[in-house]
Amino acid sequence: MKYYVKHWCIAILLIAISACTQPDKQNEKTTQKENSYKSPTGNFSIHFPSQPTVSNEVVPTEAGDISVTLTICEVTQNEAYMVSHSDYPDTIIKNSIADSLLLGAMRGAINSIGQTSMKYVKNIKYKNKFPGLSFAAQSSKNYFVIYELYLVKNRLYQIGAISLNQYVSDNAQKDFFGSFTINE
Repeated sequence: MKYYVKHWCIAILLIAISACTQPDKQNEKTTQKENSYKSPTGNFSIHFPSQPTVSNEVVPTEAGDISVTLTICEVTQNEAYMVSHSDYPDTIIKNSIADSLLLGAMRGAINSIGQTSMKYVKNIKYKNKFPGLSFAAQSSKNYFVIYELYLVKNRLYQIGAISLNQYVSDNAQKDFFGSFTINE
């Protein structure tokens, strides 16, 4: 599942970059008791169901190399949670519309899991300030994904839950997505 989630996230990044370029283990801090995680590089905090792992990749794109930091928590072989962050060059942000970047990221997620049936797509905002997109989808391979994307200045945050055969429970969604905080 980690391999799948990792490549899913990178696919999202590549498609988001593509949409924007068209015209128009680090010192992680997780407490075993609470499973709270504070990213030393991503400027965010979140509550994972268990201890996450962190990896970094540099992804070549049309806009140049983009560093992606993935924080993944695989609860079982059939359920995983992740947060990633990547910083876009200022030129990409200045020359693009946030909605196109977020829609490109969503298309990347959908394309990476194969043919999908969308449950919902919603425009959201983080703290009524930063644009975001929330969506849920099911793939033809029975992967169920719930995702939130936020563009905060030039940083794209991707928060996702993926499971096999059903969506993660409502309580798990609330605990995970509801705990995401950007430490401004």
